[in-house]
Amino acid sequence: MNNIIFFMTALFVSFAATPVVMKFASVVGAIDVPKDERRMHKSPIPLLGGLSIAIGFMASLLVWLMLYWMGFADFNLADRELVGLIFGILIVLTVGVVDDIHGLGAKTRLAFQTLAALTVALAESKIEFISNPFSETGIIYVPPVLSVIVTVIWIVGITNALNLIDGLDGLAAGVSLVSTISLFIISIMRNDYTTAALLAAIAGAIIGFLPRNFHPAKVFMGSSGAYFLGFVIAVISLTGSIKAYTAISLVLPILILGLPIFDTLFAITRRLKNKKSISESDRGHIHHRLVDAGFSHLQSVLLLIGVSILLGFASILITDKRALPSIIVIGLTFISVIMLMIYVSNKEKISCFIKRIFTKKKAGSVPDEEACEDDNNEED
Repeated sequence: MNNIIFFMTALFVSFAATPVVMKFASVVGAIDVPKDERRMHKSPIPLLGGLSIAIGFMASLLVWLMLYWMGFADFNLADRELVGLIFGILIVLTVGVVDDIHGLGAKTRLAFQTLAALTVALAESKIEFISNPFSETGIIYVPPVLSVIVTVIWIVGITNALNLIDGLDGLAAGVSLVSTISLFIISIMRNDYTTAALLAAIAGAIIGFLPRNFHPAKVFMGSSGAYFLGFVIAVISLTGSIKAYTAISLVLPILILGLPIFDTLFAITRRLKNKKSISESDRGHIHHRLVDAGFSHLQSVLLLIGVSILLGFASILITDKRALPSIIVIGLTFISVIMLMIYVSNKEKISCFIKRIFTKKKAGSVPDEEACEDDNNEED
């Protein structure tokens, strides 16, 4: 019942706050004006939508604390962890808002994101051990200093990963929602109701925002929303039962957040290969490739959300399972996702290749290459 209260509070507050935030964005000049080919929209769209998500989440957290003080709700998150989470949220949210309004350099954003992550790590929400995937009781403890470093890298990495996939209407919010629901189910399975309540609040805030963010979007979440969601999801994945030392436990959040993580890794590799700065924007992200391959805006978003659902389902499936079944599920899932991404990103070339294999060449017929070109022209 408490989870329903937190979920509905965040949903209604976020939904009601979004129009107000849109007007505020227009007043302060936080408007995304399309200036290059990377932009998928054609007209100016207000940013700062992430503020409404954050407001919905914080309102739900306030209701939760009020019920706790009145004796109607449990709250097992340590005081230091809560303080670290709140201060970290304030830092990344402030950086995101300023970036949406005035624009900030990559080094400045990274510095404040690192500060926010340090705030959480020093508040005891950190990676302290890694499970041995081949033993139910095997644990590899991480030294304190290394623990802080690994935690900061994880939080900053996920925070930026979610921002990188925020290139189509509703995509980042949709992927965040799927990740949140997956983590919520895992928390319930492990009887971790405090973590589940936090995730219920985030899910409600995202759903309250999505109606005006889905294609065609009336508002973008901006850096403020991407940083907030990435940061909160990254931190929550380090708390409670989600980081419990069962087999493959550390893989769960990586699997759930697989789409933004791998898109980020591919982006870094691509830019280093092309001798560009890893912070330099380009049009090589998976959502850009899908649109360039002929998929519509909405089809691309739904397809990528579907991939996130597949990864989330796999993570739920392996929860508390032994190493071998978990490894098999993870392997099959990633192989399926990679094959799907390769196909959708090169569907015309692959279709042509298949046609060349199974189509017999008749005397006097045009070469296979020309036939494929003709087919492509007809489709265009």
